[in-house]
Amino acid sequence: MSEIDTLKAQITLLISQRDLYRMQYNDLKKTYQRDIAAVKRERDAYKKTCIRFAEQIEANKKKNPRGAGRHKYDKKWSDRYFQFSILMDQNKPMNEIMSSLQISRATFFRLKKVYTQDLNFDKPNENDAQQ
Repeated sequence: MSEIDTLKAQITLLISQRDLYRMQYNDLKKTYQRDIAAVKRERDAYKKTCIRFAEQIEANKKKNPRGAGRHKYDKKWSDRYFQFSILMDQNKPMNEIMSSLQISRATFFRLKKVYTQDLNFDKPNENDAQQ
């Protein structure tokens, strides 16, 4: 065999390998596209389920359609708690705190409960000193 015949044989072999790889590539591409489409459908179904559950949670959160009642821990509450903690740190009496913040007795004790929890949280733990 001559060198030209050897090169022709190598070229035909390379072309057949290229065609084989091209077929394998196209098969894999189709498989991946099917898998991606299935995953997207599943993702969309999960999104719809999550949205439906979120709507149910929001609907169940409200005790009544007007949303009446005490709203815990909003901006107004945090501002009031900040003022309360300043007055408690200054050892002001209960009546003075209630009158200056214009809060009820129940609100005073509600704020005091959170304040004492914060104080206990800020105290160092005796287990921390041992380590």
